[in-house]
Amino acid sequence: SLLTLEPDGDLRMLETVRAFAEDRLRDAGEVDALRQQHVAWVARWAAAIEPDFDGLDPAAAIQEVDRHLLDVRAALRHADERRDAAAMWSIVGSLATYFWYQGHLTEALDWLARAEVNDPGLDPALQVTGRTAAALLSTSVGVHEALVAACETARDVARAAGDRAHEGRALILLGAHQTFGDVAGGRPLIAAGRALCAEAGDDLWAAWADCSEGLASVFEGRPATAIAQLDSTEVTLVR
Repeated sequence: SLLTLEPDGDLRMLETVRAFAEDRLRDAGEVDALRQQHVAWVARWAAAIEPDFDGLDPAAAIQEVDRHLLDVRAALRHADERRDAAAMWSIVGSLATYFWYQGHLTEALDWLARAEVNDPGLDPALQVTGRTAAALLSTSVGVHEALVAACETARDVARAAGDRAHEGRALILLGAHQTFGDVAGGRPLIAAGRALCAEAGDDLWAAWADCSEGLASVFEGRPATAIAQLDSTEVTLVR
């Protein structure tokens, strides 16, 4: 057989066979169409796996993406070549938690920067998940100006798209960052973001806001209050 079934369920082929098949596709003028199909499949797969990062076994989701990381990178590369910014925003946005957990921050942010260059006027609704991803990833890179810009852009794009959950997420990230130097200024942003997420049924990010509030209490020298806030958040999440 030209294909081998791997223990993980994937099919593998020899590089010589792959190169031969790619040549035949090119001769038939079908390379672009097949690559577009692959990009579309990766985008659907990434969107389907995104909720699993916040589920009961996020490690399994990370391992699943590890298995398909070559597919992800190939799809992003092909989308970039076709200037398909919508696919790039979608794929990186769906896999933001994976890139965050695995420390692939620069790679993910580079893909998002290229998406913006490819189509800066793209419909906000098609950018919104990727913009929130850029804000989240920027919090770990730690460059203040870039972080604030990413959060504010994510907020504005979410507002333009009418996406209250993602607007709330951007406000929570911005407020949490601000509390490191200005607790009084950061708290209202966190509270506003929490309200938006709770209204949209985004309970996990509402809980994230509560954790950020707890950290703010620590900064204020009120550890007992912080512990009480975190205990309350844990009860809510368990429910």
